[in-house]
Amino acid sequence: MKRRNTMKQTNLKYLKEARGITLIALVITIIVLLILAAVSIATLTGENGILTRANDSKSQTEIGEEKEAIGLAYNGVMAENRDNGVNASDLQDELISNGYNATASGSNPITVKFNDSQRIYEIDANGNIIEAETGEVTPPTGSLPSTTDTTPFLPDGATPTNTKWDTGVTIKDSNNNEWVWIVVPKSEMPDGLTFENDEDYTTLETALQTYAQDYRQARYTDEWYEGCGLDQGKYITFKKNMLKSVYKNGGFYIGKYEVGSFDNPVTARDTTRKAVIQEGAFPYNWVSCSDAEGLSEELAIGGKTSSLMFGIQWDLVLKYLEVNGNWDTTSNIALYYLNTNSSSWGNYQDVSFDIVKGMYSDDEGANYSQVNEEKYNKPMSNVLFTTGVTERNSMLNIFDLAGNVREWTLEKDGDYNDVSVYRGGGGDVTGSAFPVVGHSTNIKSTSNSYNLGFRPTLF
Repeated sequence: MKRRNTMKQTNLKYLKEARGITLIALVITIIVLLILAAVSIATLTGENGILTRANDSKSQTEIGEEKEAIGLAYNGVMAENRDNGVNASDLQDELISNGYNATASGSNPITVKFNDSQRIYEIDANGNIIEAETGEVTPPTGSLPSTTDTTPFLPDGATPTNTKWDTGVTIKDSNNNEWVWIVVPKSEMPDGLTFENDEDYTTLETALQTYAQDYRQARYTDEWYEGCGLDQGKYITFKKNMLKSVYKNGGFYIGKYEVGSFDNPVTARDTTRKAVIQEGAFPYNWVSCSDAEGLSEELAIGGKTSSLMFGIQWDLVLKYLEVNGNWDTTSNIALYYLNTNSSSWGNYQDVSFDIVKGMYSDDEGANYSQVNEEKYNKPMSNVLFTTGVTERNSMLNIFDLAGNVREWTLEKDGDYNDVSVYRGGGGDVTGSAFPVVGHSTNIKSTSNSYNLGFRPTLF
């Protein structure tokens, strides 16, 4: 009996020892596996890991291909245009024709961005690629920012004065006139248009009207009429070129300010005054739609076209402000300020506000007084201001689109053939009766208003 108990105790001892050895072995095995896993992960994904090296190798291959694409495009442009060298617009066209989704801007260096990879290169005057970066970067001096949706062009002789999207991309041309870029997203336009037939123009125009539908009225169209300042052939050419430019670049320019003149203000029609788009000018008034169109064309620079805005362009400006403007967060507040009541950001008859610079006139634009004191408080009356007097009346670097003087466009009133169309309101009306979206008409030859001016587009 005693012997049996001794054997039982011995067996229990061996069993406990066996279990202890098995648990230790399991722990050791797990530790070894974890170490091996860590080594494997490091081998795959570490700084010098297989996957990292593979990604680096892929990136270097892609960079090499993109550099080669730039070189081929550069040589292609040089072969066709050796005397004038290579500019950003031609280089971009060549890259696109070679099958690359790329944008180019600036000059010496030219900045090229491959929109799919987000890599950015700079090419000097000799065609050397001197830099490559990825991601969002601050554009180099002398060039403009771009995205996959919009590529602002830089006319010959023009200089960027603001390259920040959130405050309005702006340029100053060789005549010191200033223009603001209006973004029209390429993603809102149909793919594959070649403009080899009229249907493509109609397709694009319809898409743009849909995009800006909150600011359109069916009664007003972009059709030629006698008295707009353009003969029918020129009108059609301008409209087609504008649509193609918007499609290619994803936008267009408009004047930063209402067109003005530094010559003495007048009380009757006088188109001999030099037209400018600069701060501190007297708004150009007492001008007919036809006169305004002729003056707008004189503001063209850098091989581009300048004219009064087509109706769809005015609508697209408002859509741009809706999407990108610094409105408060209340639902649909932008539509209210654009479509219903623009008093809060325009010079209207029913609002008053302070200004600290510029000049003002309470005599139908005939006589202007300088703001000599610390500030001037606008009374609730018919007062005009020189251009750019207050940031209150600007949005994304566009001054006085709402209020001050109403602005001629190339739109046609479908109900009448003997009138011209202007948009927005002025200092002699209220912001609720004449919000910035508003259409108004006047006899097409009229030039009898101190409160009717214009603002051009550049494309």
